[in-house]
Amino acid sequence: MARISKRLSPKDVEESLAFPLPRILSVEEGEIFQLQVRDKSDQAWTFSCSIQQHQEMGLALTVGWLEFVGAKGIKADDEVILQGEFMGSQDMKLEFLIEVKRKIKLFGKDMWGNLV
Repeated sequence: MARISKRLSPKDVEESLAFPLPRILSVEEGEIFQLQVRDKSDQAWTFSCSIQQHQEMGLALTVGWLEFVGAKGIKADDEVILQGEFMGSQDMKLEFLIEVKRKIKLFGKDMWGNLV
């Protein structure tokens, strides 16, 4: 099972989410595919993804997820976690569970609470 996570930047929530290309994903630059995602409430989402050259990370998995961001109230500095199975083939199918956490202060202590 694969797990990728990232603390979100303003660009991740205003334009598109970008991760360093996971090594277990065998795709080429420019390739476009769909990522099937379920959130904790078991709602299904489909994100359009592509592999692009990224200035800071080299080849990156770029995820179009702005509808999800707006619907869930996701902000910069939240943490996104994707976990699931990469099932690579000519008909690439990716199915993941998405989790988003937000840092909150509780009794003066920083804690991470589940947002999605």
